[in-house]
Amino acid sequence: MARIFFALAIVALLAILAVNVNGFLVDDYNSQAQRMLKLRAESREGDDSEAAKQAFHEHFADFQIVQDQARWHTLFGTAATLIALLVNCLSVTYFVGTCRWCLEVVETYRLDPELAEISRGLKRRNFPFAVAGFFVLVVIVATGAAADPFANTASPASWLTPHWVLSIVGLLALAACYWVQVAHIGAHYEIIEQILSEVKRIRRDRGMDEDGDASAETSPLANSE
Repeated sequence: MARIFFALAIVALLAILAVNVNGFLVDDYNSQAQRMLKLRAESREGDDSEAAKQAFHEHFADFQIVQDQARWHTLFGTAATLIALLVNCLSVTYFVGTCRWCLEVVETYRLDPELAEISRGLKRRNFPFAVAGFFVLVVIVATGAAADPFANTASPASWLTPHWVLSIVGLLALAACYWVQVAHIGAHYEIIEQILSEVKRIRRDRGMDEDGDASAETSPLANSE
C-alpha cells in the first residue's frame, strides 16, 4: 500500500508542478484583461464610442489568445487539485478501514492490545498531515482565484506574486505531507503483517487451518477479492 500511495503522490506532485510551469508560461493576462475591461467601459460610455468600440474589438482578438491560455491553466489546475485531494483522501480512508480491522482482529483473537494501540496512534499522527495537505491546496486555489481579473476586479494583480510564491512553497509542503503519510502507511503495513503472523500462528496451533494460512480470511483486502 505504501508503494501505491507513493506512486499516486508522485503523480499528484508532477501534475501540480506541470500546472505551475503552465502558469509561468501564460502571458501578462492581468494587464491585458484590465485593458480590455477599460476599453469595454469606454466603448459603452465614452463620447467617441465608435473609435472606442473599434479599439475594444481589436484588443479583444489579441486578448482571446491569452484568455485561452489562462483558461487552460485554470482547467489543469482544477484537475491537478482534485488528483492531489484524492491522494490525501486515500490516506485517510486507508487508516479508517485498516485501523478498525486491526482492532477487531486483536479483540477477536485476544492479541496484544498494544498492536491496536499502535495502529490508532499511527492514524492519529497521520491525520494532521492529510488535513495540512487539504489546507495547502485550498490556499493555492484561493490565491489563484484572487489573481483572476474576472473573479476579483478590485486588485487582482496584487495577488499574482503571492499566488506564484504559495504555489511553489505549497508544492514543497505538499510533498513533505505526502512523504510523512507514506512513512505512516508503511509502518502500519508492518503492524498488519505482525497481526496476520500472530493470527496464523494461533489458528495453526488450534488446528483451525490445515494449511496454516489465515491471511485469506483475516486480511483487510479479503472482502474485495
